[in-house]
Amino acid sequence: MHAERTLISPLVRLGKRLRRRALLLDPREATLDHRGFAVTTQAKREVLDTVGRSFVHGYNAGVDEPDPHRLAELITAAVPAAYQGFAFEGAAMSYTILDTLPPGGDRLAALLAGPGRPHRYLVHCGAGWAFARLRLHPRLDRTDDTLLAWLMFDGFGFHQAYFAAPHKVHELRPSPRWREQQRRVFDQGVGRALWFVEGADVRRVAGRIGAFTGGRHADLWAGAGLAATYAGGVSDEEYRQLVELAGPYRPELAQGCCAAATARVTAGLIPEGAQRACAVLAERSATAAHELLHERLAALSGHGETPTYQQWRASVQDVFRGAPVREARATP
Repeated sequence: MHAERTLISPLVRLGKRLRRRALLLDPREATLDHRGFAVTTQAKREVLDTVGRSFVHGYNAGVDEPDPHRLAELITAAVPAAYQGFAFEGAAMSYTILDTLPPGGDRLAALLAGPGRPHRYLVHCGAGWAFARLRLHPRLDRTDDTLLAWLMFDGFGFHQAYFAAPHKVHELRPSPRWREQQRRVFDQGVGRALWFVEGADVRRVAGRIGAFTGGRHADLWAGAGLAATYAGGVSDEEYRQLVELAGPYRPELAQGCCAAATARVTAGLIPEGAQRACAVLAERSATAAHELLHERLAALSGHGETPTYQQWRASVQDVFRGAPVREARATP
């Protein structure tokens, strides 16, 4: 018996090392050059590459560190404050992968119950990355948050677009087995990824969205609004150009902007770029955009066949569709 334990212990350690090596990501995988994404200006490259490095740092830290509180310390020590949401998104991806593979676990739940809670919007997206990487249908029951669990489909779509060949992104399709609402949130994630694929060049982003067919433009524009606000990297003039390019999809662009704003407000940090984005895309402050989302959520009945998350999105879009934006301000 002692001989068996002596043999098993090194095998277990070897298995863990091989598993770790298989799971870790090379930080270069998340750079614009490595992915073959469009590169416009050096300033934009730096913003988008920092996003990628932050995500990979959080992901790799999650592979090695099972304690979410220690994980948060590693992220805080290494990642600039404005990019820590992306690091938690990466950590959620590795935690969800480890929870799904044998022997399983509850790392994602612990992250959401602890230091990941302020970043819960990005954490749910990160869980979606994991299911995409494992080629599994997103498991909404992995979280108690039935509203934000839908963001797993967003993360799934982002992953698929981010790792696709850039010239074939417009050919991406969600699983034919998915329901319409799942496909729509998938497309929101694809739209979010286009901000990176096209190097935050607003005209290239608009052109890429236009290449999609099948009535998918609205959700793609919502995703673009999310990324343009949360990741940023462009000037006020470019935000104004984005509004013009969105045309009839301005309500979806504004809704995505508001969603990013509430993710930032919830995390307790609103970068200057996010404030500028909200001022142009939603014609209100980030705090007012956050208040608008919660006002519209509180007004929903939660009944009907359409999931509450989709009702929420549509309700916010209706605010921008039904009246001039400046007349649709949330009550302080």
